[in-house]
Amino acid sequence: MIATLALSLAASAQYQDVRERKVGDNRPLAEFVNQHDVLFNDGWKFQLVTKDNKTTDFASPQLDDSQWRTLDLPHDFQFEQPWTEGGGGARGFKPSCEGWYRKTFTVPEYWQGLNVKLDFGGIIYLGDVYINGTKVASTDYGYVGLEADLTKHLKYGGENVVAVYASTGPKKGSRWYTGAGLFRDVRLQLENPTHIARHGVYITCEVDELTGKQVDELSASGVRSEELGIRSEELGIRSSGVQKFRSADNSMTNNPSSNSSSIVAPPLEGVGRFLSTRQLVNSSTNNLIYLNITATDSKGRIVPEYNEPLTATVEGGATLYALDNHDHYTSELFHNVNTKNMKNGRMQVILRRSNKPGKIVLKVATPSFKKKITIL
Repeated sequence: MIATLALSLAASAQYQDVRERKVGDNRPLAEFVNQHDVLFNDGWKFQLVTKDNKTTDFASPQLDDSQWRTLDLPHDFQFEQPWTEGGGGARGFKPSCEGWYRKTFTVPEYWQGLNVKLDFGGIIYLGDVYINGTKVASTDYGYVGLEADLTKHLKYGGENVVAVYASTGPKKGSRWYTGAGLFRDVRLQLENPTHIARHGVYITCEVDELTGKQVDELSASGVRSEELGIRSEELGIRSSGVQKFRSADNSMTNNPSSNSSSIVAPPLEGVGRFLSTRQLVNSSTNNLIYLNITATDSKGRIVPEYNEPLTATVEGGATLYALDNHDHYTSELFHNVNTKNMKNGRMQVILRRSNKPGKIVLKVATPSFKKKITIL
């Protein structure tokens, strides 16, 4: 693994209006430390967009907002709307809507030469930021914060107006309630021209050292109550094209941290090999067997690009309870299915032990590989 610590000195933000400018002189932090990073949540004005006012230039600094509602952040204006069946369950049965926030503040003369920014923790769900009528930042994903650089458009020694547009977006733009508006903190920040950018310190890793590319194996590791184990059998290729394994000593253990010897079987029709390991834990309360199937390369590294469908069948004293690829962003069924796409080279097969005596035989297959696992 190669880890690199990077410092980024270039200022940037999501969709921000970044322009070339000459770097000015830096000042000692002590000169503006009390205003280096301050909460900017109090004293905002808010107005919901309606059919009657939707043509208003809400970002204009000349707009009279004296009759707008005054509030402090964080704020969710969708939650304040009436319940409606037309909003749909994914939106919490609240209507889609739009709103504007405005705040007037004074910028001292001595701020000249510094970078003046607003850091938004989030604008749900779509948002634009204006300073004195000029758009300086936008976002189309409100869960990610953004930075708005106000520097070039400020009136030093006078009043300035920041205006923020927020929208829930389309009705089907989310599968759960998002809310709407400035739902997180806003911070006013002063910085020297030379500074570390927002999220400018980070660590990167060389992924090629951690994950493989060519699938050479299906690996299986099992988890079961302590009276059960997983045995791998090395018997070669049957006529059905299923390959089995046998551990070196053919023994079992009740030690939760113990792993059996790994036996690499002969290649199945020259396309790869399978590897089976054993792990035992005490989970007798639910009488379930968990088998983690992973696609690995010849060095044992998981291949995240392997997302082929996996089919599981069970014989003997258990039934197939569920297939879980840990993809929680789809509506695919979890229970009562025997085929499901692997996700990032992984699949968990969950079996439920039945009262039927004898061995449990699990067969798993993808378009590229087949595997047979015997559970005692």
